[in-house]
Amino acid sequence: MLSLKTQRGLIWILIPFIYGWLANRTGVIIPPVIAQVVFGIFWLWTGAYFAQIKGSRLKHFLLGNSVWALSFGLFLWQFIYTSADDRLLFLAGWSQHYMLAFLWSGVRLYRLIDSTLHGTHITLTAYIVMFVLFTLGFAWRILRDRSQNRPS
Repeated sequence: MLSLKTQRGLIWILIPFIYGWLANRTGVIIPPVIAQVVFGIFWLWTGAYFAQIKGSRLKHFLLGNSVWALSFGLFLWQFIYTSADDRLLFLAGWSQHYMLAFLWSGVRLYRLIDSTLHGTHITLTAYIVMFVLFTLGFAWRILRDRSQNRPS
């Protein structure tokens, strides 16, 4: 049985997907810079949240990135490994919901590499930003806890 904290964490990791799905269904999108800042802070906090759950840190890191990994895998399958003719539009669409709030940073960072914008590359960059932010929040919490538990 999952602890209450773990169950709560599973809800937190669904929020970026819910935002992307709602934005796609309704057409109501938070301005990209605001979405990036809000979700960036939220994703750092979510990483830190998973780091402080009792038990295996590796297990909680993987669990915290499980929806990300599933969505990222679907994206790779549909846009990298599948031709446009064989693409399943339903899965292709769903694979892009999760990183929607991070698209602004994906565009900005990708433009540092290439001035020509490629949607697939921008989406990959946005996914990487998500992973890095979660990892930074996770690592920050571990380091903070270690420094607080050190004897003076």
